[in-house]
Amino acid sequence: TYIIWFILLVLFIIYTGIRLGFNDIFTPKLIYNGSKVVEVNYLLYLIKDMLLASLPMISFLSILFMLSTVTLNTQITVGVSTILSIISPIIWFVTYSTKFYFVKYIPFFYFDLGFILNKNKEYSIFLRNTDIDVGLGIIVSLSCILVCYVISNIVYSKRDIKN
Repeated sequence: TYIIWFILLVLFIIYTGIRLGFNDIFTPKLIYNGSKVVEVNYLLYLIKDMLLASLPMISFLSILFMLSTVTLNTQITVGVSTILSIISPIIWFVTYSTKFYFVKYIPFFYFDLGFILNKNKEYSIFLRNTDIDVGLGIIVSLSCILVCYVISNIVYSKRDIKN
């Protein structure tokens, strides 16, 4: 899934370059970094943000992979994935209005990390009202991926696999 997503990103960049010209892709981007303005390569900046924004989604997929490995039941995996897909946007609204700070330690909260990285107006206002950190979101997502992979690997290796 991730490889297909990355190939589609590359095809989108090529299509956009053909349609609108490749000049903007290779034009440096100015970003504010701490107390100074830094010039960065736009294409590398885009790829870095896309990879970081995809980490929460990969953590979601790793949870689903773990569930399918542990339960061996497609209905449970589909049900849980549907529930998690519905709950994750609701978490934003609940946290924005009631400030449940424990939510920042679960990966579902960071599904919209791409909007945070691009400094979308609504998310910027939200981030000012809470103490959510992009670095923490990356750490939470990576730890979820690691834990789910270890659990899946342990469960799969303990099963008796017959030919």
